[in-house]
Amino acid sequence: MDNNKIVLKNVSKLYNKYAALKNITIKINEGEKVGIIGENGAGKTTLLAIIAGLSSASSGVVDVRGKVSAIMELGIVLREDLTGMENIFLSAQIMGKNRDQIDALLADIIDFIDIGDYIHRLVKTYSAGMKARLSFALLAFVDPEILIIDEVLGVGDAFFAEKSTRKLQELCSKGKILLVVSHSMDSIKQLTSRCLWLDRGNLIMDGESKEVCS
Repeated sequence: MDNNKIVLKNVSKLYNKYAALKNITIKINEGEKVGIIGENGAGKTTLLAIIAGLSSASSGVVDVRGKVSAIMELGIVLREDLTGMENIFLSAQIMGKNRDQIDALLADIIDFIDIGDYIHRLVKTYSAGMKARLSFALLAFVDPEILIIDEVLGVGDAFFAEKSTRKLQELCSKGKILLVVSHSMDSIKQLTSRCLWLDRGNLIMDGESKEVCS
């Protein structure tokens, strides 16, 4: 079986006459941890959406081999009319987990979320921070082959941010691909070893994270 990988060759994305991406060519192999930086409107989210299959390129070749789990907006996967526990079971079932697999993960997920009795209350009663904890846990525990994080690392309190970072590092240690978009250079340098710098749809630099961030 082929290893997980992402290959983009001369990929462009047009919105009407505006080019969000211009002839992007990159290759990302299994085990790589890659940050993506750039100002607002640089094309970062568009690039992730194409890799995740949420959008299609206007031209070029896109070859993504591996199961993609994308955290593009925390809370978007939650059902407000269900409890936190019900959301856990529903999400796990949608992702193909059987009851034994869910039971094996349940204690770790509840411990990770750490919201006490609120896990049995309706999600519509949750604070934004609680929703962030729950939705991150639902995606982080699916054991993805390619994990995409778009600008959600700074949510919640410092303790939870640290837990989320440790979870991402754990996933990466299993040989998965990680793609992270963030305006925090510290997060990029901590989580990734390679970084892509985009500006107005162009790939300006592709190199070691500390060098690119500087």
